[in-house]
Parts: sequence; structure tokens; C-alpha cells
Amino acid sequence: MLQEYSAKYPSLTFVHSYPGTVRTSLLSSSDSTWLRVASPVVTPLLRPFSSSYQDCGEYMLHGMLSNREGFFRMGSQGEDLGMKRFFGSDDARKKLWEHTVDATRVSSS
Repeated sequence: MLQEYSAKYPSLTFVHSYPGTVRTSLLSSSDSTWLRVASPVVTPLLRPFSSSYQDCGEYMLHGMLSNREGFFRMGSQGEDLGMKRFFGSDDARKKLWEHTVDATRVSSS
């Protein structure tokens, strides 16, 4: 979808980012009793595989401010992923765009 926007508006920047696992209070403040109970056990186990929300914000901001035009994909540390592990095709992108335009069309009647 962002690729199609980029093709239509080439002077703008469109970023798809994957921040990875970010340490937040999501588990401990959950409405689910099970998640709140599991939080003290699960959160320390995820620590080596996660980043603080401050670091994540810095990585994402750095990646977005790289002053590139067009479409690009950004990894968990703000790095440009290029098209590595991208599974879309031009045909699928066009079909998604047409479907989205059709589904969001506002009727004038």
C-alpha cells in the first residue's frame, strides 16, 4: 500500500517500520488477569530480546529522519531493510490499491 502511495506522490516519504519487541507496561496494565499475573515472570525473560521504549523511539525517529523520498522499510534499529524478505509483488500491490480505493469510495447518492 505504501509503495503505491509512493508511486503516486514521489516527493513524499513513506516508511513501514518494524520496531521489534519493546518493553512497555502492556502486560502489567492489561485488563486480563492472566497477563497481569504472568507479567513479572514474562517481562524479565523478554528483556534480552527487547528494547526500551526510549531506545525504540530514538531508532524509529533516526530512521524516519533519514531524508529519503519514496518508500522504504525500516528494521528494529532504524536500519533500511530494502526489499530483503519482502514477499509482495507488483500485481498484488496494484490489486490491493484497487480494492482499497473501491472499498473506501464514498457514494454520492
